[in-house]
Amino acid sequence: MTDTSILQITDLQVSTNSTPLLEGISLEIPRGGRVGLIGESGSGKSLTALSIIGLLPQALRTSGSITFHGRELLGLSDREMSKLRGNKIAMIFQEPMSALDPLMKVSKQIPASTAATTRLLQEVGLDASFGSRYPHQLSGGQRQRVMIAMALAQDPEL
Repeated sequence: MTDTSILQITDLQVSTNSTPLLEGISLEIPRGGRVGLIGESGSGKSLTALSIIGLLPQALRTSGSITFHGRELLGLSDREMSKLRGNKIAMIFQEPMSALDPLMKVSKQIPASTAATTRLLQEVGLDASFGSRYPHQLSGGQRQRVMIAMALAQDPEL
């Protein structure tokens, strides 16, 4: 791992007891860098992301290595991972309607001050008035932008 890398994945494998689901994923993300995972449905993009953030279903097994600032993430307890989630490592889920609380206005779901929420909404291309709406009042793309604002609110490193 280079000095500028914040995340390194080496030979990541995810499987059920008998079936490999993901084999041999290796990548490195440098500080300030961007990596795009591209592939068809079922190719393992979500499994890779869920492995990084420690949210795989318990029935799945992982091997290989995922290090964040040199610290091994695979095998950390949920309690240890929860300290990293949001603050250090954020994830934008594919289905915003399952991640957003339908009973809460958008502004209440973004963990930031009112001024910061307004700024974050504008950064993702939404007017500040979107903060007073409920998720069901937004289009799919607008909900996805709210999810991006939520992830950026904690100013995560990854």
